Amino acid sequence: MIGCLTLVLGQVSLKRYDDPTKHGYESVVFEKVVGKNADGSEIKEKVKYELAIHNPYHLDTDQSTQLSPNKASTLFNVSIEEVGTSDVLTDTHRWITISENYAVVSYNLWGYNDHGEDTGVMRKSTIKVINNNGEEIYSQEINSDSYSVQVTPNGRFLTYAFGEPTADSSPAESGVKIIEIESQTEFYSINGIVDYIGYGFDYLVIGISQNGKDYTWILDTDTKELFQLTGVFIMPSSNQFRSSDGSIIIEDLAPYKIK
Repeated sequence: MIGCLTLVLGQVSLKRYDDPTKHGYESVVFEKVVGKNADGSEIKEKVKYELAIHNPYHLDTDQSTQLSPNKASTLFNVSIEEVGTSDVLTDTHRWITISENYAVVSYNLWGYNDHGEDTGVMRKSTIKVINNNGEEIYSQEINSDSYSVQVTPNGRFLTYAFGEPTADSSPAESGVKIIEIESQTEFYSINGIVDYIGYGFDYLVIGISQNGKDYTWILDTDTKELFQLTGVFIMPSSNQFRSSDGSIIIEDLAPYKIK
């Protein structure tokens, strides 16, 4: 069937819309100490990572390019039949988090048909982690949105939410993935509706709803131990975790260990 559609629709036109200033950041800038002056003051060097240049979905500057239907199918992970049009308008959006000597950027590609409809299946995203030398130390493309990206200040873990960030999403369609950067492997995956992802006192904290219940997942990025608490717990101000209403205080996470 796709072969027949190829004959009817011919080539697919991908139209670029990516204004580097639209999302607030044009680059990620690190300032690192590279030495000291004779008077003891620090010599600092700025390292810049240009976001638009490294956008994997950045098309030619003529604003459009012609791709074969099979190529478009690969790009969007959908068939031409699902797209339902020969014109695919693409838009990109970036999520950026800077954490001391590391930054994480999520490039999201959204596709729309000629009626301006977002089908929900024409989505891809690429997550990149950059160190303070401007080097990419991790890169992965997924067939989904990715948002609320976070890299821990020690550079050990990346976490991102995937899927549709709405209450209408089913647990199978959205959730959080935790990646161990050094091994380039998935450490853990949690399905559900993501409420927040944060970091404090060596803990990565994830708030997520599953089947109508709220949970707080906590990763000790030093020991690599993972814990699950029932309910909403706020980011720690010390080694204590408090429920959002202040009625529960947890100091020992050991009984809640999952991994």
